[in-house]
Amino acid sequence: MSKNKLSSIFTLKQAMDSGFSRRQIESGVSDGTFIKISHGLYIKSDSDIPAEDIDFFVACKKFGENSFIGGLSALFYYGLIDSPPQQVWVVVDHTKRTVEKKYKLIRTRKNYEWGIARKEYFKICDINRAVVDAFRYSSKIGSRTAFTAAVRSISENKTTVSEILKMSKMLECEKMMKTHIDTVIGMLEA
Repeated sequence: MSKNKLSSIFTLKQAMDSGFSRRQIESGVSDGTFIKISHGLYIKSDSDIPAEDIDFFVACKKFGENSFIGGLSALFYYGLIDSPPQQVWVVVDHTKRTVEKKYKLIRTRKNYEWGIARKEYFKICDINRAVVDAFRYSSKIGSRTAFTAAVRSISENKTTVSEILKMSKMLECEKMMKTHIDTVIGMLEA
């Protein structure tokens, strides 16, 4: 059995389906061939996956197919805030819950498919949705952070006011966004 059959990140079930036994996986963890990153989730030690992608991959795997990285994690990923959040922010269905302190869940009843970028190992909201969601969830994220992210995204030419407004319309929160965008434009002109 070759360990090349397995992808860089794999579950215990995938390893067993490839012909590995639990003992072989445990032995691989002991000798450093594999690294256990979560319950039933492993990574090859010679993998070239960036460390920040591993946390995002685990979060998306843990909370299901409809989950994706959002909130402060997305804002930091796009360079719109300076300090990394202490938790991995994940947008999930309203029925999902966790007691793990590592994750901050943004629970939502409506699953919009717009503005979600599929990376190699995880899903994350795109930059326009990250800005709109910063205002939508400003009670969790903070208004100052939302305004800072919006101003930085536009001033650094990562997006435009019209793209942000277009995304807010798709997410059915255009009215709310229009009340804030005048302030953002004023901050840009100052």
